[in-house]
Amino acid sequence: MWKKNSLFLALLMLVTLSGKAQLSEKATLFGGMTYQFIGVTPLGSPSPNYLGMYGLGFGMDYVLLHSNDVVSLGINPNANACLQFSSNGISFFGNAPVYLLARAGAG
Repeated sequence: MWKKNSLFLALLMLVTLSGKAQLSEKATLFGGMTYQFIGVTPLGSPSPNYLGMYGLGFGMDYVLLHSNDVVSLGINPNANACLQFSSNGISFFGNAPVYLLARAGAG
């Protein structure tokens, strides 16, 4: 199911890239530092361990379709890299989610 949705979003992005709008008009980049609580559940354990991690995050809001800039639909790819410093050493956590973005209202 997710393969079909990913293929659909990729084709939709190719169609919108072929339009006359520039990338700078469709994309908004963002980034920053984060402090995240991440729940990790070891195998066989009924409850998760929560870790506090410092991280760097980068992402982009990319508009695929819009109607007079009041209603828009797009994608939101992100990349996060986090570190945790503890007495056991340094832990690393990375993820790269892609979200569907929908917006309604002036802005």
